[in-house]
Amino acid sequence: MLRVPGRSVLRSNERGLPVGTQAVQDTEYDFRQPRQIGSTTMDHAFTDLERDEDGLARVELRDPDHGTGVSLWVDASYPILMLFTGDTLSTHFGAHASMISTASTIILGGLADGLRKEAQT
Repeated sequence: MLRVPGRSVLRSNERGLPVGTQAVQDTEYDFRQPRQIGSTTMDHAFTDLERDEDGLARVELRDPDHGTGVSLWVDASYPILMLFTGDTLSTHFGAHASMISTASTIILGGLADGLRKEAQT
């Protein structure tokens, strides 16, 4: 289950250059409430971040079957969260073998399989 606090996503052209923003509401990129990634492929910058009372925006990735997960928080100096799924990088591991979030150089690796392996050790 993925939760992303972005209310908007940057749209890009075929060269990957930003060309505008779009509200995530009623789109496949609305992860403001935790949900499965499913078939959504991401290589998007989320903006207009919802922040908690401490001023932090939090991305959360959870495996509800095993009770494991990981959370990434950023302060106000990070107005954008870049998230991408690794399924376009290699077909060896299958769709959504990893979920990567970058805020500077921070990486969350290991969606379902990685979290399960961690829970077993």
